[in-house]
Amino acid sequence: MSEPQEVPWNPNEQNGLDREVYRFLVTQYLYEDQLSWSRVQTLVAVEAGLLAAAFAKRGLVAILALVVGSLLIALIWRLIERGWEVRDQNLKILDQVHKPRQIRMVKTARGVFWRGSCIIRLTVGLIIFANLALALLFAWCRNTTPEKTACDPCAIVAESEQREERHSGPSIALRPGMSLGRTARG
Repeated sequence: MSEPQEVPWNPNEQNGLDREVYRFLVTQYLYEDQLSWSRVQTLVAVEAGLLAAAFAKRGLVAILALVVGSLLIALIWRLIERGWEVRDQNLKILDQVHKPRQIRMVKTARGVFWRGSCIIRLTVGLIIFANLALALLFAWCRNTTPEKTACDPCAIVAESEQREERHSGPSIALRPGMSLGRTARG
């Protein structure tokens, strides 16, 4: 049994098969690109749900949600990375068609850190780090405070408002004979 032969693809030929292959490759590239952005939107929705659940429930449920949710975000991120690998696998073939026509499928980035994939990787890494830091904060609050509301952001704000109400009064000292209101002159 002989090995399959690799037939060179000539993008400049005008036969129907090459046009169909080109159309398929461009369609596949665009599909995978849209799919990766849909996954990014899913990742953002999962993160929003995680934060809402964590601050609504607090305690052990919040810790569990943040840790498991971070794992889910990491898995979604891996799907996005794999989608980019699949999307870019035929970029060299497409460049063979585009280069003579001076068409670029992807604009060259200003530098490594300006590439969208690098920025999104950094963002996802920071999201996972923040989730785990919040989980540690909830665990610390749960273990160090006897009161349920000691690390509750809403309770902290309410407590500071109550302190302000108790200590309301003039913030400057008045000298004898001075008044804050208008006086009637006769």
